[in-house]
Amino acid sequence: MNFRKHNTGSRSRRSLVAQAGRLPVSEPWWTRNNPENMKDVHSVEELVNELAAAADRLVVVDFYAQWCAACRALFPKLCQLCNDNPDILVLKVDWDANKQICKALSVKVLPYFHFYRGAQGKVAEFSASVSKIQRLRDAIAEHNTPRCSLGGSPKMSELDALTSPAQDQSSPTAVSEGGAAANNVVSRSANGSSSRAAEKDVAAV
Repeated sequence: MNFRKHNTGSRSRRSLVAQAGRLPVSEPWWTRNNPENMKDVHSVEELVNELAAAADRLVVVDFYAQWCAACRALFPKLCQLCNDNPDILVLKVDWDANKQICKALSVKVLPYFHFYRGAQGKVAEFSASVSKIQRLRDAIAEHNTPRCSLGGSPKMSELDALTSPAQDQSSPTAVSEGGAAANNVVSRSANGSSSRAAEKDVAAV
C-alpha cells in the first residue's frame, strides 16, 4: 500500500514537471482581438511571400505555441504593440503546425521573435517574455526608423533550403547563420537519423 502511494506521488510530480510552462488549450487565445496588421502564416511559401510583399516595411515574426504559458501571457501586449505601431507587420508562426520552418530557423525557445526589414533581411532575433516587453518596444523603435531601401528584394537566404525543389523535406534541416547578408550552410546528420530521433521539444520561456 505504501509502495502504491509512493508511486502515485512520483507520477504526480513527473506530471507537474512535464506540464511546466504549458497550458491546457481550452480556448483559442491566439485568435482573440488580432489587429489588422497581425497575420497567421501556415507554410514556408506563405512566410516568404509575406516578407517579399512587405518590401521595406518592418516585419516581426512571432514564433509561439498554443500550449505555451509565456506566449499566452505576452499575447495581449503584442497586440497592443501592433495597435501602437500600425506601420509594422506581425506574422504569427505556430510552432506545432510549422515545425519545418522553426527547425530551419533554429527556434528552440518560445516565445521567439525575428525582425526583418526589406533588403537588409533579418535585423534582429531574440526571445522575450511578458517581463521583457521593453525589449520588443526597443527593437521596434530601433528598426522601424524611416530609411531608403537600396534593394527591392528582401534577403531570406535562411529559407532557401526549404523552398528549393531539390531539398529533401523528410528529415529536419539545420541552418547555420552568419548574419543577415551571410550565406547559410544547410547540414544534415551524416548517419541519416530519422526526424523522430532528431526532434527535441522546444522550451518555453
